[in-house]
Amino acid sequence: MSMPAGLPIGTTSVTASRGALARALRRPEALVGGVLLLLIAGAAVLAPWLGTVDPVAIDPIARNLPPGAIMTVTRPDGSTIERLALFGTDGLGRDLWSRVLYGGRASLAIGISAALLSGVCGAVIGLLAGYWRWFDWIAMRVMDGLMAIPGILLAIGLVSVWRAGVITVVIAIMVPEMPRVARLVRSVALRIRAEPYVEAAEAVGSSSARIIWRHVTPGVLGPLAVQCAFACATAILIEAALSFLGVGVPLETPTWGNVMSEGRQWFRLYPQTILIPGVFVAVTVLAVNLVGDGLRDAFDPVGRAR
Repeated sequence: MSMPAGLPIGTTSVTASRGALARALRRPEALVGGVLLLLIAGAAVLAPWLGTVDPVAIDPIARNLPPGAIMTVTRPDGSTIERLALFGTDGLGRDLWSRVLYGGRASLAIGISAALLSGVCGAVIGLLAGYWRWFDWIAMRVMDGLMAIPGILLAIGLVSVWRAGVITVVIAIMVPEMPRVARLVRSVALRIRAEPYVEAAEAVGSSSARIIWRHVTPGVLGPLAVQCAFACATAILIEAALSFLGVGVPLETPTWGNVMSEGRQWFRLYPQTILIPGVFVAVTVLAVNLVGDGLRDAFDPVGRAR
């Protein structure tokens, strides 16, 4: 099929990607997921202005208050005020509403950072492997080795080797997710590599770097965006699992996993200490998956119909 006159080679891929994004914005599941995600992210960003207190402030008098109870808060100047504990308190008297909102900051930041890092690193490896056959064999064998190890075990091993922290957890989540992105991008790059417009670019003497950047990269952006969305959901779950097991983010940094981890000893008497942050994790993962489903259907309408 000949390309329209006046359009540079590779413009078709860019136009198709923009059209797919426009279709994704009109899909109901993507809209619902996007609205949920914006509400949760907005609450986390605006936490200081949503009636929260210091999420690590301990108040032994207010231990294990039920949701909706009234708690007394001591101000820095020594005066006291009464406020509504919307989600109750935990076993140390810390406000669950504040801990959940501030914990969303860390959990979302870790999930998005791990997804972006795995997307960028996996995309670079996949593009190079899809274009250069000699690099393909080396890179894919390394990726196969990483995929042979269960992701959660690999993450626990990396966190155990290095000092626990946010950066360590991000790297530990990124490494298991990177091979999936690399293999996806490689498969798409191999298909684009055989297209006539890429062969034409090679025939006129375009450099490999120019061909990869101008003609191959635009074609993988759609599938890459879909995979990054699902990787973000997986990263949030892995972070919660690592923190729940005590090998993730240090306890002094509130995350959804840490809140659930610290509430498990009181779960039978005060189940809200785990259920409330667990609901936030579930809704966030659901929202990200809905956005990913909308992107997938928009970029692959034929596969959706089939």
